[in-house]
Amino acid sequence: MFPPLNALLKERESALIAGGKTKVRVVAVVNAPSDEVPTTFNGYAEYGDFADQRLVFNGKTAIENSNDASCDQKACYRRVITNQAEKPIVQQRAKDIAAFKPDIIIPFSDIDWGAQLLPALENEFAALDPADRPIYIHPFLQIEDTGYRSLPVQGDAALRARITGIRAIRDNSFEIFTQKFKAALATDASVGTDPNPGAGRAFETSLLILLASYAAFQASPNVEPTPEQIVAALPKVTDSTANRVTLNDLITGVGALNSGQTINFDGLFSFFDLDYTKHSSPATWTTWCVSDVAQYVSTTRVFKDDKFDGTAAICP
Repeated sequence: MFPPLNALLKERESALIAGGKTKVRVVAVVNAPSDEVPTTFNGYAEYGDFADQRLVFNGKTAIENSNDASCDQKACYRRVITNQAEKPIVQQRAKDIAAFKPDIIIPFSDIDWGAQLLPALENEFAALDPADRPIYIHPFLQIEDTGYRSLPVQGDAALRARITGIRAIRDNSFEIFTQKFKAALATDASVGTDPNPGAGRAFETSLLILLASYAAFQASPNVEPTPEQIVAALPKVTDSTANRVTLNDLITGVGALNSGQTINFDGLFSFFDLDYTKHSSPATWTTWCVSDVAQYVSTTRVFKDDKFDGTAAICP
């Protein structure tokens, strides 16, 4: 995740430098457990440590920028926390961030960010000239925070230009999954709930295992496949030279496996171009913007070779 995030950060840093900045100031906002809402697991906590080490701007890492005597306040980077809190606490956090005078804010956060801290920050920045207000670069990792859509983006192009981020590429199969997910949770009193990206990734991984299991079973139809045989069958369902199969055409994919052919299964987010030496599937990232109808819209840019292709344009 950090290589594409750094690529987008570099683009925005370059634009700020071209506009007259000599160095950029960055704040990373990370979720932390609160006393009021204790949790046994915080999926965002480690992002703060990674951000310190792996974010790169001003020609060095974030942690090096946090102790730079040539920067105002002797630092060009600060990591802060957010969590569910009373309004005075949230307002004080916003004031502290604003006092640091960041050029770029990178949230590794979820609902607490968009529901509380983001609007409080916008209140703090309201007195600044629009050109002096910071940019938000938000990596959508687990939940696509709805906070930006609640800001007055529909009538404010300058505000939309300050909001961007990265997310995994998706196709319309995610929308189909969303519809089925909501229908499964619908009641007489509710239309159901939208799934978060984590649910989508769990679903696509389950489909990958299911198809690999089926391919392994085809090779030995009278014996239940072992885990090793299922792993060995993965190339049969992730063959990049074969016909592409998504959630929309699983029947076609199963038919191909029945006839001894391979398929190229693409998930809701992941292309499953597996690196069998590292046992991983590298994500395919794009950038996103907020539209003038308050929707998150992916651009056509794709991260490859340490940068996003196409023009490094500000969101419209």
